[in-house]
Amino acid sequence: MVDLAFVSLFFGPIGVTVIGYVGPLITLYELVGTGISSGARNRVSSLIGAGRLEEANQVYSSSVILGTGISMLLTVLTLVFCNGVCQILGARGPAVHEMTMQYLYGYVIGIPFFSLTRILKLYLEMSGLYANRGFADEKEHRVNVRLVAKDEDLMIRMRDDFESVNITDIYKKDMEEKEARKIRDWR
Repeated sequence: MVDLAFVSLFFGPIGVTVIGYVGPLITLYELVGTGISSGARNRVSSLIGAGRLEEANQVYSSSVILGTGISMLLTVLTLVFCNGVCQILGARGPAVHEMTMQYLYGYVIGIPFFSLTRILKLYLEMSGLYANRGFADEKEHRVNVRLVAKDEDLMIRMRDDFESVNITDIYKKDMEEKEARKIRDWR
């Protein structure tokens, strides 16, 4: 843990103790985004493979909303019950308790964002097969990734040098090309 090195350097043994107390809680927070995205990714992959793209989009949107919602709830609960959480974690001495509370206050604000990056990261990896098109020309490219909420959908918009990339359309085109190849090979 990189933060352990910095904390020990600037805050000494009490800081290292705080990191030890908070570590299991951080692991729990990481589990939320990773667990939701892993399960949803499997479902989305199955639905895409079956050609049920609308359902895949719904599962994806639901996983982002669920992960963000649970993370926000954990943030609020940790902020409201920070004193009790510190006691449960074992931070009982006045100096350790105070520093643990300060660390948690600073850390938990980022939990929804951290969880969201865990969820989006796995989907971006999954879509990498389609999203990396156009980068084989060995030129410098700019990519703009934006999360867009429209009606009841939550979408990722990716733009490569101001040209939009629609993963669903690319997937459909690939499936059509594979089907055409099958017919050609059959003749």
